[in-house]
Amino acid sequence: MTQEHLSFRHLTNLALTAEVTRLATHEQHTTAHLVAALAEFDARRLYLAEGCSSLFVYCTRVLHLSEHAAYSRIQAARTATRFPLIFDLLAGGDVTVTNVELLAPVLTEENHQALLKEARHRPKREVEMLVARLNPRPDAPCIITPLGPDRFKVQFTITRETHDKLRHAQDLLRHVVPNGDPGVILSRALDALLPALERAKYGKTRGPRQLSASRRRSRHITRAVRRAVWERDGGQCAFVGAQGRCTEKGLLEFHHVRPFAVGGHSDASNIELRCRAHNQYEADVVFGGASVAREASAAPWG
Repeated sequence: MTQEHLSFRHLTNLALTAEVTRLATHEQHTTAHLVAALAEFDARRLYLAEGCSSLFVYCTRVLHLSEHAAYSRIQAARTATRFPLIFDLLAGGDVTVTNVELLAPVLTEENHQALLKEARHRPKREVEMLVARLNPRPDAPCIITPLGPDRFKVQFTITRETHDKLRHAQDLLRHVVPNGDPGVILSRALDALLPALERAKYGKTRGPRQLSASRRRSRHITRAVRRAVWERDGGQCAFVGAQGRCTEKGLLEFHHVRPFAVGGHSDASNIELRCRAHNQYEADVVFGGASVAREASAAPWG
């Protein structure tokens, strides 16, 4: 094989291009012939006489195909047996064994000609979209699984619009993220999103303004106060109960320790972070269980 590799070095650019094209076409024909032969081999169950319990075992143990290559070729052979048009499409390089494997579950007598025509010369990603259109599956549950101290596996479902945005971002970042890793792109997107959320949530700015004394008796909680409270409370509910401090960091609201309705000010000394549940709990304690008033700013970034 080393000598074979070296022999190509002596070819001109034109000759090498022609040779690559010839070999690719030859590989397509060879694969198509192998699939056709495996279909007949399978029908006759000749693998049994060879001491193998299945065609898959024969392909991996005797033919030394990889498990993936064996599975895809067997699937293509059995699908082509049902729909012989596939043999011709494979031989002509119009479809690949991988795409036949993807299409197999959705092909029927009624639709196979139209679907195979639509799948001609399509990349794997487009054929996957074709299959998803015909056989939609339910949303995948949102799961975050630790893989190590600094790595996590994330699974969730996105809409077509979000998918298209992700693909566009991958294309735009191809020069710095060549493999289009969604994890890297998500990290960059969060780097851009978080500053805007922090400004809206607790008024984080590069140059904070001082709290105006004239607004101490206003219900409005200024950006400066929200920023100071958020940083002081560490972005976590500050309610302390019998079992210690609440650990919630989501759905946080700004809570008047001394209620505004009874004279409490809206400065940092009287404002603390509360999760929505503890904010409501303290309002119920002060005003009764039927209270409508929520002793926080009306919204989390009120």
